[in-house]
Amino acid sequence: MAQASGPPQAGVGQPYVFKLVLLGSGSVGKSSLALRYVKNDFKSILPTVGCAFFTKVVELGAASLKFEIWDTAGQEKYHSVCHLYFRGANAALLVYDITSKDSFCKAQQWLKDLEQEFLPGEVVVMLVGNKTDLSEEREVTFEEGKEFAESQSLLFMETSARLNHQVTEVFSAVARELLQRAERKEDQTRRGDARLTLNQGPMGRAKCCAR
Repeated sequence: MAQASGPPQAGVGQPYVFKLVLLGSGSVGKSSLALRYVKNDFKSILPTVGCAFFTKVVELGAASLKFEIWDTAGQEKYHSVCHLYFRGANAALLVYDITSKDSFCKAQQWLKDLEQEFLPGEVVVMLVGNKTDLSEEREVTFEEGKEFAESQSLLFMETSARLNHQVTEVFSAVARELLQRAERKEDQTRRGDARLTLNQGPMGRAKCCAR
């Protein structure tokens, strides 16, 4: 079973590095979201074959992190291969097209696939309803997306890669959650080390005095 390796440690002056995977059926706009976020560009893109890879450094206050973004192919024939890209992931965006009810159902299936690979809460997951610029053709309401996300304890947002609406906000929200988890993990480690040092201190002195 592939599982996340835990929050990466940042070296002094070095950003945290987090792996984020984009999942969803074909033509929902996964590549467009990645391209808009990384390069602030939007254009017609051919379907992804296998997987595309992007990186971006994000500054959040005094901290910084580097996203390794894996944009997976949405076509059904690549579904089994995409599971290989789950490995070591720290976060996932489940993307659907608000004008396609079927893509919303497929996003829910991707969530089940993630749940088979990771322990509960091990990966930060956000449900993303894309193509709000086509709201007149909407088949999935904002409330439907929000209710499903809340029922599964997922983050949720709607976007438009074409109009650059809330694209940066999606990645920033995931980045903040990842950073908070990493800092909590480091804090717990430091407290554990401190307790270990305190426990070892008296024992060391007792052995010395016993001689």
